[in-house]
Amino acid sequence: MAIEETSERLHAEIARLRAQLSTLEARADATKPHWFDRATDAIFVTDANWHITDWNPAAEQLYGWPRAEVIGLPLWDIILPVRYLDGTTDDSATETLLQNGLWRGMFVQHTRAGDERVIEGSTRAIVDDQGAISGYIAINHDVTARVAAEAALKVSEERFRAIIENGVEGIVLIGDNRHPRYVSPTITTLLGYPLATFAMLRANDLCHPDDLPQFSAFITTLTTKPDATAEVTVRLRHQDGSWRWMELHGIDQIRNPAIAAIIVSLHNVNERVAAQAALAAEHQRIVQLKNEFMATMSHELRTPLNAVIGHSQLLIEETYGPLSERQQGAVRSIDASGRHLLVLINDILDYTKFESGKLALGIDMTAVPSLCYGCVRMIAASARQKKIRIVTVLDSAVSIIQADGKRLQQILLNLLVNAVKFTPDGGEIGLEVHGDAANQQVVFTVWDTGIGIEAVDFPQLFQPFVQVDSALSRKYEGTGLGLALVRRLAEAHSGSVSVASTPGQGSRFSVTLPWNAPLKLPDPPAAMPQPLPAPAAAPGRPTQTILLAEDNQSNAQVTRDMVESQGYRLVVAATGNEALALAREARPALILMDIQLPGMSGIEAIQAIRADAELRQIPIIALTALAMPGDRERCLQAGADDYLSKPVSLKALLASIAAQLERQATPPSSALARTGDQ
Repeated sequence: MAIEETSERLHAEIARLRAQLSTLEARADATKPHWFDRATDAIFVTDANWHITDWNPAAEQLYGWPRAEVIGLPLWDIILPVRYLDGTTDDSATETLLQNGLWRGMFVQHTRAGDERVIEGSTRAIVDDQGAISGYIAINHDVTARVAAEAALKVSEERFRAIIENGVEGIVLIGDNRHPRYVSPTITTLLGYPLATFAMLRANDLCHPDDLPQFSAFITTLTTKPDATAEVTVRLRHQDGSWRWMELHGIDQIRNPAIAAIIVSLHNVNERVAAQAALAAEHQRIVQLKNEFMATMSHELRTPLNAVIGHSQLLIEETYGPLSERQQGAVRSIDASGRHLLVLINDILDYTKFESGKLALGIDMTAVPSLCYGCVRMIAASARQKKIRIVTVLDSAVSIIQADGKRLQQILLNLLVNAVKFTPDGGEIGLEVHGDAANQQVVFTVWDTGIGIEAVDFPQLFQPFVQVDSALSRKYEGTGLGLALVRRLAEAHSGSVSVASTPGQGSRFSVTLPWNAPLKLPDPPAAMPQPLPAPAAAPGRPTQTILLAEDNQSNAQVTRDMVESQGYRLVVAATGNEALALAREARPALILMDIQLPGMSGIEAIQAIRADAELRQIPIIALTALAMPGDRERCLQAGADDYLSKPVSLKALLASIAAQLERQATPPSSALARTGDQ
């Protein structure tokens, strides 16, 4: 009955969290800055894959596409440039953006009606606090009239004067002696100076000190390279003392007899710069809200799952008494369902870490044979149930690879699980490893004799939350995240993934990773210490007390059943303050500390215990549902000796307890080191 109630609470919590996410998304839309819709320049925002996420009214007016029709579409399907005026290609523009975070250029585009417009645009990458690109902001200004004016300059300075004196951009003609020959009246509007005063100002008087190097490079380009063009965005001092962002465009026409000057246009981009900064800040705020939501979801789902899986394990181990064969089957089904939910949660969290740039790899020497055979063992039982034969072919030359062993295991398991899932009874699957010494690459291939995939469906395979069989009645369950994670993890290792498949005959998924093998095998890892015998079973030895800080009653009960079944005595504190008080009163042999506790948090409680000279030697295991990037590090930095993420297995919990108690029983340097650190 307790498990059914926990399952009902779990489903209710999922519904609540979904409603919370919808509220956050609505709040983000409601808080969009008002200037976004009032800006005169076309402004649009995309995600990291260049799909449009926002599109202001000025963009609607410039391009003729209503916002409702473009949201979610690839940007280049809507406003593909006809050509770049400086000879830039899409590839070189993208490379500049990725390297510098900012690209500016001038190009020709067609509107929806087919009109040709000259656009002056800037695109800035939106970077999160980990340095990963999460989207792009572009602001485009229609300069068709200005370009036409500049072309007219080449024909007649008088015609040019008539045009520019009524324009919104300031124009300065600089003679070959580097002194202004002409200053348009708009300069007074832009910067407040009388024309005669402006003509006398030096660069050091006008330009912001931090922008002087860029301004000097701009002038040098125009004065030393024949027929050169250049542009720069700098802060110029207004007559009132304030700084105004100005975009300067220059063209060398010294050798043109009709003009014989360098033409510099000034355009006020204060609004644009503010828009970019504010949009970047707003996007970062939304990313932060998303991360906070995912952290909350992780905690709220893992907490009840800990009780479900924990009680299931104890029932399977018959801790509560013997079960009939039918009861054992039911409990194993509950345990398998709970673990399936946990896999789904972990996949979603891993993909979220990738999206936010917070999934870091722990690259180390990884033994390929043991990792591969371990993965095969993990799926062997499910393969046997379907009478599927497993073939393993490993290249003996590939013994060690520099990789994150845990993530490489995740890649292979995802592929092997899929191979079993999509292969009919009596079929075959295989895992092959081949080394390419010439190209310093290792290829991991998982193949099957399953249902196969149509070539037209290949592009969908590695998209998140997308399945080839997306019908409501689809035969094969899953979220569509497994292959998306395989691709992202392979790319994180500077590798790649490919697929070859024939419907009805099977599929081959190949993951290619760099192969930088060390000269010798790493030392074998130390054996995991086994759980200590139950203290109660040792004659004359007192039962060891463990303090559990846990505010969830279901989790407290399952933890009590786990540890007391091994002969330990458990005392429970429901708050951080109570945990600190009980630690001083009971002097436990070990503390299991939840992190999200009412009042004093688990982190604060750990720090308080480590600051107490009489308590600081007690081993502490952080036993928490927090599983977001940095949570483990925060717990260990606060003073925890180990970190276990809920749901925690009975074997893992007892092994950690045994290891910490054994370390405490043989104190040579560890205890002294901790004392010296305080």
